[in-house]
Amino acid sequence: MDKEKFDRLPKWAQMEMNRLSGDLENYKRKVAQISGEEETNVYCEGYVTPKINLPKNSHIVFEIGDGSIMANVVDGELRVYGQSRGPLLVLPRAANSVYLKFGER
Repeated sequence: MDKEKFDRLPKWAQMEMNRLSGDLENYKRKVAQISGEEETNVYCEGYVTPKINLPKNSHIVFEIGDGSIMANVVDGELRVYGQSRGPLLVLPRAANSVYLKFGER
């Protein structure tokens, strides 16, 4: 729609069209991230599978037994949360490796 026609629309219609345009841009960006067209800071990668991008700063959930471990990036830090009947245990394995599991109360 050209600017002249847009300017003749009622203000509420102009506002709604602007909102919808913004929504469309957000959805296009998410599709680009998921399809691998845009780089993101969260992705899945396996030894034999190709890299799969997820939306930026996505929350990742791992189901472990009766609980779940959630992780996401906040202000450049990886935040990890546990949800189970027992405490989340952090078990160091090497200088650059830890295991996470739920303990008993």
